[in-house]
Amino acid sequence: MSEPTYECRVLALREKLHLSQVELARRAGLTRQAVNMIERGLSIPSVTTALRLSEVLGCPITDLFQKPETEQIVSVTLSSANPDFPQNRVRLAEVGGRWIAVPFLAPDSGEFGEADGRIVSRDGPRGEVKLLGAPDHFRNNLLVAGCDPALAILRDLWKRHYDEGAIRWQNLNSSAAITALRYGEAHIAGVHFPDAESQRQAIAQLPMDVVLVRFARWEQGWMLPRGNPLNFRSVEDLTSKKVTLVNRNTGAGSRLLLDSLLAQGGIKPEKVQGYGNTAPTHFACAQNIREGLANVAIGLRAVADACGLDFVPVQEVGFNLVVPKVLLDFPPAARMLDLLQARRFQRQLGDLPGYETTETGKVLTAS
Repeated sequence: MSEPTYECRVLALREKLHLSQVELARRAGLTRQAVNMIERGLSIPSVTTALRLSEVLGCPITDLFQKPETEQIVSVTLSSANPDFPQNRVRLAEVGGRWIAVPFLAPDSGEFGEADGRIVSRDGPRGEVKLLGAPDHFRNNLLVAGCDPALAILRDLWKRHYDEGAIRWQNLNSSAAITALRYGEAHIAGVHFPDAESQRQAIAQLPMDVVLVRFARWEQGWMLPRGNPLNFRSVEDLTSKKVTLVNRNTGAGSRLLLDSLLAQGGIKPEKVQGYGNTAPTHFACAQNIREGLANVAIGLRAVADACGLDFVPVQEVGFNLVVPKVLLDFPPAARMLDLLQARRFQRQLGDLPGYETTETGKVLTAS
C-alpha cells in the first residue's frame, strides 16, 4: 500500500475530547475497526464518513485530514541593521515581494521564543532559510522596526486578538528604523526625534508617501543610579570627572537629544567622559548603570522605573509610527492600526510610568 498523501488528525482530536475509539465509533455510526484503520492512515474515509467524524469531533473536515508539511527553503534578504545572525534562527516577513529575515536575539530577550526559520546558507546580504511553518502563515507577518520597548505589548496582544500572522519587532534606533523602511527591510518604522525638524528631515529620505500615526508620548530624561548619589541635575553635570555617561548608538533619538543639549550648553562631546561608550537599546543603557559601568544615560522614565533607577525629566517626546500609504489596505497593517486604538492596548500602555496615550492611534500627518 502506498503512503497516504494526507496527515490524519482524528486520533489527536479524539484524545483531546477524551473519547475512546469505541465511543467515537458509536457516535459516528462506524465500527471500532473502521475508526482504528482511519486513525492509522490505513483507510481513506468516504465523504459521508468524514462528515460524521467532523460532526462528532466538532471541527471542519479540513482539520481532520491535512497534507503533511514538507521542508521548504526560501531565498531571503538578511537584515542589514543586524547582519551577524549569531544563532541562525530568524523571524520573517514578506516586504515588497521579498522575504526579509531578521535575527532572533535570544540573549537580548532572555528567552528562545518562536522562530520562523533557520539560515541554512548565506552569501553576503542574501541567504537561504528553512521554514519552520507554512509560508502562507508568514506572509501575514508585519515587520516593525523601532526602539520603544512598549512595541512588545503590541506584539503580545496581537497574539491574543488575531489568529493569522504576528508582529515581528526589530529593536532599531530611529534613524536605523527609517533606513530599514527606506530600503524595504521593514513594513513600518517607529521613530522619536528631539524636534519636528529632525523628524521632517528623516522622513524626507523616504521614497514613498507615508502617514504618521501616534504610538505614544513619553517622558525622556536622565537615568541615574538609585538615590542619585552624585546629585545629577542637568547637562552641565556631564563635565564632572565623577560622572560617566553611557550613550546611545549613532542615529538614536536619545543621542540626538543629548547632542542638542550639549550644543545648547556649549559643551563639546570630548569633554564628556563616556560619550563614546554606546549601548544599542534603552534597557541596555539602564543595565550599564545598574552594573556600575556608567552613572548616567538618556532614556525613558518607564525604563528607569523598571530597572530601579532614578530619573530626572528633560522633555516629553512623541514616538510615532511611519506607515507607507500603500500599506493602509494591507490586512496586517490594518489590524495593527485597529489594535492601537483598542482599549485593552491603551490601558496597558497608559499603565507604564511616563507614558501618555490620549493621541495613541491618531493619524498626525501625511506626506
